Amino acid sequence: RDRVGTDVTLPEPGVLIWQIDADQLDATWFRNNVNTDPNRMGVWLRQADGENDLGRPGRGRGDGADPFPGETGATAFHAGTTPASFTHNGTASGVTITDIQIVGAQARLNLLARYQTVTLRSQGTSGGGPMFTVDGARASSATYQFPSAPFQTHQVAADGGEETADGFRNGFVRWTDGVTERVRTFTTGTTDAELVAEYGNPEVRLDIALQSPVPGITPATIVTDPPSEEGWVRLGTDVLVTAQPRTGFAFVRWTGALEGQPNPATVRLDQPMSAGAEFEQTFGVADPPGEVQLEAAAVAVIEFEVVNGNDPIEWALLDGKLPAGMIFQSSQGAIRGAPLQDGDFPVVVRATDGIGLHADTPLTLRVTPPTLGLQAMASPFLQSGDLDLNVRLYLDLKGNANGRYDLGDFRAYVLANPGAPLETRTLEAAPTTIRVPLVVRKEEEVR
Repeated sequence: RDRVGTDVTLPEPGVLIWQIDADQLDATWFRNNVNTDPNRMGVWLRQADGENDLGRPGRGRGDGADPFPGETGATAFHAGTTPASFTHNGTASGVTITDIQIVGAQARLNLLARYQTVTLRSQGTSGGGPMFTVDGARASSATYQFPSAPFQTHQVAADGGEETADGFRNGFVRWTDGVTERVRTFTTGTTDAELVAEYGNPEVRLDIALQSPVPGITPATIVTDPPSEEGWVRLGTDVLVTAQPRTGFAFVRWTGALEGQPNPATVRLDQPMSAGAEFEQTFGVADPPGEVQLEAAAVAVIEFEVVNGNDPIEWALLDGKLPAGMIFQSSQGAIRGAPLQDGDFPVVVRATDGIGLHADTPLTLRVTPPTLGLQAMASPFLQSGDLDLNVRLYLDLKGNANGRYDLGDFRAYVLANPGAPLETRTLEAAPTTIRVPLVVRKEEEVR
């Protein structure tokens, strides 16, 4: 299109489909900003390629893929195409165009401007109340009708059953058109439709309470064989009931009607049954080392490891203070550095796994003084050698702590360690890595 004038040198002939929002036009025409809101344009060209380039800044001024059929070969525009025949608020417009074609100098197409009626009803129930949910909304009556544009897709769910007595119900069997899943996807055609859910399976309630050691976290799932709707089983059926713990938990025992049974347990359901399943947390400290021996001024890495946890794992230094020269790396679950103080440093490290389980481990860092030779400590003053930086820092903190290693620090060490050897013992250059497991067991199988 020219900036001024009429359409010239159009790249591709075809049918242009304009979507007109009359309310938006009335509200914005006098300000000349009919199309300034990209989420609700008053005059919207529905481009056949679905890219909506004309509706987005900097995306061009149109091309041969915009008309129908155009370069894309698109021959339909309705609720099931891309672009789709929906209004700005997400509802189907009811405009359905099919069989678009260019014949000579003419454009031919089929046009429908209507909604179909979809009827939902149940068979084999009392008919006393609604049994369906459509696109997440509960039906308002036992026989439920709703409008739907041709080719519009819906998620339709039939209830699992109708309770006939306390603990008994008439269960879902199938849809009469052959679909066996009670939650189904349905695409409307160009005529009205009726979907009938058939009920007739006598079922009994199987109520198993999952007893978690951690409030708010579900420890397991209950699986039945043969499979059944959660909480309901075919009346008179021998059922294998299995408690499957999630990572971080282990099954302990059944309670209630299943008390004393193994896991899995086999039961015959002739009447409603209530039971419980107890679990223990396996994501926790088991035989922690208690303490770690470190040598002052020597670089060390303490890595904390977790098994039977759910990723991602978050780490925190929950309590205590590390010796100077060492840091806690929460992103890696590690303490690293060269301790510049000797003594005992009790800390508590916490690991939190992806489902919120906590594991705490108390650990004492027992830092012993390094064995230093007098020759090495005196070498910086005699210009006969150098001294490791961590050793300098350690000696300064033990001495006058003025920020540098000097004769005062040397004198303080000699007075405090009259038996210090003459020869130097070289400290380890490579870091000493210590791995501390928070958990030492992994539940691989149901027990």
